[in-house]
Amino acid sequence: MTVLLQVEGIAKSFGAVRSLVDVTFSVEDHSIVGLIGPNGAGKSTLINILTGVYASGAGSVQFAGSSLGRRGTVERARLGLVRTFQRPTPILDLSCIEGVMVGGLVRGLSVGKARSAALDILTSLGLREAADQSPRKLPTGHLKLLDFARVLMLSPRLVLLDELMAGLSFSELEVVIGTIERLADGGASFLVVEHLLDVIKRLSRHLVVMDAGIIVAAGKPDEVIRDPRVIEAYLGDEAGATPAETGPAPVSSPITLSNKESASARSERVRARPMLEVNDLATGYEGVEVVHGVDLSVDEGETVCILGANGAGKSTILRAIMRQLSCWRGSVRFLGEDMTNARAFVPAHVGIGYVPEGRGMLASLSVRENLEMGAHPRDARAAFARNLDRVLGLFPQLVPRLGDAAANLSGGQQQMLAIGRALMSSPKLVLLDEPSLGLAPQIVNQVYGALTELKLSGQAILLVEQAVVKALALSDRAYVVDGGEIVLTGPSDKVRNDKLLRDAYLGL
Repeated sequence: MTVLLQVEGIAKSFGAVRSLVDVTFSVEDHSIVGLIGPNGAGKSTLINILTGVYASGAGSVQFAGSSLGRRGTVERARLGLVRTFQRPTPILDLSCIEGVMVGGLVRGLSVGKARSAALDILTSLGLREAADQSPRKLPTGHLKLLDFARVLMLSPRLVLLDELMAGLSFSELEVVIGTIERLADGGASFLVVEHLLDVIKRLSRHLVVMDAGIIVAAGKPDEVIRDPRVIEAYLGDEAGATPAETGPAPVSSPITLSNKESASARSERVRARPMLEVNDLATGYEGVEVVHGVDLSVDEGETVCILGANGAGKSTILRAIMRQLSCWRGSVRFLGEDMTNARAFVPAHVGIGYVPEGRGMLASLSVRENLEMGAHPRDARAAFARNLDRVLGLFPQLVPRLGDAAANLSGGQQQMLAIGRALMSSPKLVLLDEPSLGLAPQIVNQVYGALTELKLSGQAILLVEQAVVKALALSDRAYVVDGGEIVLTGPSDKVRNDKLLRDAYLGL
C-alpha cells in the first residue's frame, strides 16, 4: 500500500517538559492504525501537531506525498486531514443538520446537495431524528456522533479520532466501529487514539504505543499488547515506586471477584472502624449505566486506591460518592450516616475532601483565595490558620506564590494547590482523582512525597490513579475496576502481581 501519512522525528517541548521525542511512524492508504498509551503519553499533543494546532520543535510531517510544513489547520483539512476532539464541539447556534452541512458547503456543494449528504450521514450514525434539533438538547454520546458526522462531511482521506468512543453506549460503539470499517474499505484511513483496548484490537490493522513522549512499540495489535515494554508503560515497574510505610496487610491474598466482594471474603478482613462504605452502587450518565453494583470501603487511617483503564468507571465512582451523580441503586454511608440521597454540598461539610480530575482551579483567584475557598465548612473556618500551616508545610512551593493568580501556576503547582484546597476543609477522608495526570515525572514524585506524608499522619485517602506502581506503593488496599465492575481487590502488594490487574488495563 501507499504511505499516506509519514511522521519523522517529531519532537515537542513545553518549557522544560519534553512532551514528544523523536516520534516516527506512518499510516498507509485504506488502513486503520491504533495509537494508545497511558495518560500523559503525548497522544493528543501529537494530534495537535499533525493538524497544525501546535508547531513541532523538530521533525517533519508528509501527507499524500507533500510536506505539511507550516500549513495551517484549515489548509490541512482541505487536503483531507481532519480530526475529532475528546470533548464534543458542536455549533450550538445551528441545528444538527446545519452544523454538518457546513463541511459540504466548504467543499463547494450546493445547499441542496449538502443537506442531502448531511442527512445521509446523520442517518447512518443513528441521528436522523435529531437532524432538525439543536445540539443543546443532545446527550453527550449523540454530540460525539455529531462531531464524527461533521468530520465525515468533509470527505476526508485521513481521520484522526481523539477518544471519540469514550463514553458511548454499546449500540453507539457498534455504529461508529461499523462506519469506520466501511469507510476504510472504501478508501479512507484512520488514526484512532482510544483507551478502549477491546475496540482498538478489533479495529486496528497496526498498533503504535506511546509512553512519556516516545514510541515504545509498534506492530500487529495482538503482539504489541503483549510486549513487556507496553505492559511496563501501562503498569510501571518497581523502580518507579514511591515507598510508603504501611501497616500489616489486612489479608494474605487478593480476592478475585466476578462483580462484588463476597460476604465471606469481606469477613476475613481485619477491620478498623469503617469510615466510607459503598454498597451495590450503580450510576451513570444520561440513562447509560456506567458503574454496576460496586462495593468498596475505606477504614480510618487507611489509604485505598482504585485502578483500571480509562473509561472503566473510576472517576464516576468518586463523583457518585461526592453526590455529583445520583445513585441509581445501592447506598453510600460515611461515618455511619446515609449519604445516598444527600445534597451535593453535604460531603464537604461532613468531612470528605475532593480533588477532582483536572484540578478545578478558580483560575482568576489568587492561591491564598483558592485555599480560603477550601475552608468553607464551619469547622474548617475555625481551624484556618492550622490548616494553612499544614498545607504550606506540605507544599512549600506555594509559599512565594500566595498572591499570584492560580492561572499563572505551573501544572504541578496547580495540582499541589488543588490538594491543599481540599485539606483546608479539615477532611477526615480525602478523595483524589488522577493527581499525577499531565505532570512531569519529577513533579509526580513531589506530589507523591506529600501524599506519603499525609498517609503517615493518619489521613484516610481514597485515590483514583493511572500511575499504577506509585498508587500501589502508597496504598494499603486496592480495587481494580473493569467495565464498571470491581474485578479484583486485596492488599496492594498482592494486587500488584495479579494477572487480573494486567487484564483490566490491556485486555489480555
